Amino acid sequence: MRHRPSALTLDPLCKGQEDRGLYGVIGYRRPTHIKGRLPKRAYVYDAQADVYRCLGGQLLRYRTTNREGYRENRSDPAMCRHCPLIGQCTSNAQQVKTVTRHVCEEGKENVDAHRLTPTGRALYKRRKEPVERSFADGKELHGHRYMRMRGLLGAQEQCLLSAACQNMKKMA
Repeated sequence: MRHRPSALTLDPLCKGQEDRGLYGVIGYRRPTHIKGRLPKRAYVYDAQADVYRCLGGQLLRYRTTNREGYRENRSDPAMCRHCPLIGQCTSNAQQVKTVTRHVCEEGKENVDAHRLTPTGRALYKRRKEPVERSFADGKELHGHRYMRMRGLLGAQEQCLLSAACQNMKKMA
């Protein structure tokens, strides 16, 4: 009988974790933004109406979904032209602000909220034991700081040999 995990500390695929009923925890990553511009968190997302609201009170409505899976919400340029915050908002020549939101962003936000719970803190603290140690050993002891062989097949061979060595060490 296979053991099914009840909690994960993997970063990608947050929506898939939630769909399977797994309690996921991801690490915090500081959001980046252009200096002098308003960060994305300054725009309030309204899930019911599926719009963002800017500090000037304007609604950024859904426009399209791009090929990478990001929903684009855009402002009305007629309203932005007269806004005193336009310089902090966008440098777009058409004076249009675009805020993107991934189609799976809600799942990521839910999993990110787990990080702040006592269970999530305990799980994330344990992540460094099995995962980070394995990466450190691969880098320091098994030559993964640099690839010794050329090409994709050579790199794959080196990785598989290293994984075999790490597994033998665990069994011993």
